[in-house]
Amino acid sequence: MTSKKQVIKKNKSPLEQEREFWISQTELKKVGLVVVEMLSHSGMGEKQLQALKACGTYLLYKATFDKTIKKNYRSNFCHNRFCPFCAVIRARKDSMLINTVMELISKKEHKKFIFGTLTVPNVPGEELADTIKQVNHAWKKMMARKQFKAVNKGYVRKLEVEYNAERNDFHPHLHFIMAVNWSYLTDKHYFISQPLWLQQWQDVMGDSSIKEIKVKAVSDREGSVQELAKYESKDIVKNPKKFTDGAMYYYYQALKGKQKISFNGLFRQYRSIIATIEDKAKKGEELTEKEKKVNELLPKDMNTYYWWLQANWAAGGYGHEYQKMTPEEVEQNKGNGVKDEPNNQPNSGKNGRDSSSSSEKTNS
Repeated sequence: MTSKKQVIKKNKSPLEQEREFWISQTELKKVGLVVVEMLSHSGMGEKQLQALKACGTYLLYKATFDKTIKKNYRSNFCHNRFCPFCAVIRARKDSMLINTVMELISKKEHKKFIFGTLTVPNVPGEELADTIKQVNHAWKKMMARKQFKAVNKGYVRKLEVEYNAERNDFHPHLHFIMAVNWSYLTDKHYFISQPLWLQQWQDVMGDSSIKEIKVKAVSDREGSVQELAKYESKDIVKNPKKFTDGAMYYYYQALKGKQKISFNGLFRQYRSIIATIEDKAKKGEELTEKEKKVNELLPKDMNTYYWWLQANWAAGGYGHEYQKMTPEEVEQNKGNGVKDEPNNQPNSGKNGRDSSSSSEKTNS
């Protein structure tokens, strides 16, 4: 199924897509610098702060012939969970991985999925860390109960924390996608109604005031995955300035070192198989028969790359340029697709510029 956003993007010209790409990269980098300033009062170490500040100052991508598709090759990302740049990249990677795992579970194990959101009342900053621990413990306690063990064939779950600037408090909640048997919705011996989910969640949390939860069958896989895989806090990416110094301190102290996303059962099994396949591919090792069958269902990179795109951050914007790959580099970096027709290829040469190359500064 093609989403509305994908259709709109597809109809945009390469120049429009290029402009939007650089606007988004520039905005993320600027927001990242704001986050660095705010985290400097949160207790984060100086080494981590410097790495976060330097994140994305050097980017190296490979790009397709029309330059509309770019794939990271080597960039100085910091991989800090509080970095907006890395949060967006991580959300995209998590989304792709979860989608792939769900496709494998659906086709290989013939399961369907339910999506859920379990909430707790908002809490002040000084209670956030303990509440997160309580939420994680309550989930494990609930999943260990006989009724849920019978239903659950594997899940992926992630914690999200929203900040309410007006009330100066936090709203932690869990999103999960769970694999279940096809008979789950029709078998009265296994089906768990939403009121029962609520009652059980109230029980393990020890809080009867909880009223808002949502559990439903997955009808829109892409939407469910995006909801689960998004950033731990959209405010860090969208509007970090809404945090007070005190709120940022509590947010950082509560989340540092915590597991970001958890896989269980079939989700963990197929994530592990995918990781093994990727590792063996890098090492050139032979796949087992089971791994070969899984590999056949994995999404493939169907693009051929002809350009190096290098960018450097300076004075509030990205200076960037395209350099054409040598024929050898094209061969080394091709995906699993078919090359463009020869008359569409950039002129051959050793990384020199041609009329299609660009060197410019982009500010948002």
